Amino acid sequence: MVPISAGTLSVVRVKYNIQQMPARAAGKAVMIMNASPHDRRTQEVAREICLRTGTKAMLAGSIAALGSHFAITLKAVNCQSGDSLGAAEAEADSREKVLGALGQAATELRGELGESLASIQKFDKPLEQVTTSSLEALKAYTDGDKIQGEKGDTEALPFVKRAVELDPSFAEAHVALGTLYSNLGQSSLAQEHYKKAYELRDRVSLREKYDIMSNYYRDNTGELDKAAQQFELWIHDYPHDPDVHGNLGLIYATLGQHEKAAALTREELKLRQDGYGYFNLANDYIALNRLDEAKAILDQARHLETGAEDIFFPLEQVLSRSGEDGLDEGRLVNGHALDVLREGGIDFGGVDDDAAFLAFLVDDPLVQEQR
Repeated sequence: MVPISAGTLSVVRVKYNIQQMPARAAGKAVMIMNASPHDRRTQEVAREICLRTGTKAMLAGSIAALGSHFAITLKAVNCQSGDSLGAAEAEADSREKVLGALGQAATELRGELGESLASIQKFDKPLEQVTTSSLEALKAYTDGDKIQGEKGDTEALPFVKRAVELDPSFAEAHVALGTLYSNLGQSSLAQEHYKKAYELRDRVSLREKYDIMSNYYRDNTGELDKAAQQFELWIHDYPHDPDVHGNLGLIYATLGQHEKAAALTREELKLRQDGYGYFNLANDYIALNRLDEAKAILDQARHLETGAEDIFFPLEQVLSRSGEDGLDEGRLVNGHALDVLREGGIDFGGVDDDAAFLAFLVDDPLVQEQR
């Protein structure tokens, strides 16, 4: 009997309507425990992470080979007491049907935990349609996601490409590949994979469909109003996802609706304290000419030690010179921010005009996503 991998369990959590602990929160807990992020997370380690982060419950599971069959067990555990909150079992008669059996167990467990039938009917989808029927493709996709967080886009690319090669109908892997190519500046390849994911949108879960369509409208067709509509629906059905609030905030910032953008970014920061969220919120405040609030939010982020402090530097330099030498606030938000940096002897990364600088600071989500 072997435990179900964290990546496979995360498919159950993410693809069904279950709020998932952010990976960064788990990573911080591991660091506090003086453990390596590369160590295998046993149920005991997972429970300690659960306790340290104040999480209510965790998912655990195992797969046992019975001749040519596979027995799958999935259970929810109370982090505080260690007691079982519910369990479900399923059996697959071949390796290729393991994910489908896991999906059946997940549906059964959700019912046992008290989720309403209406919710199950709305969010349920056979697991092999939600992601992929290929365990090998799922593993490659999961490895790529992990490596992207640890090492970056270039290192993750071969793993996600492998996932698509193993299963060309793996819609979410096409989205991930599109994002990697976009981050690496290969826009034509990014659009190709976003389009492929869009063509596969009718065989995925509701959550994945929002992901596919929002990316397609934003990055392929440039229809930001339609992308915003998908993000709004996504937030309505899955209100606890910080990335969705942040991405919608970036779209509204691009459309010049900075009050809406700031409100969404504040919601993002309630769900996850992230350095880039603070950066984006400060950008929105600068665009709204609320410089004192921009300074305050950057000071707050510094004290939280989010790990992204380096990106605050250009904003802090601009804000620190407001009021100096007769410099009025309007100058900071009306095309003279780069001059403010130059007067202070600061050369900002090859950006050579105010429009490009302000696009980076406020209005360009594509730049900000390449972080």
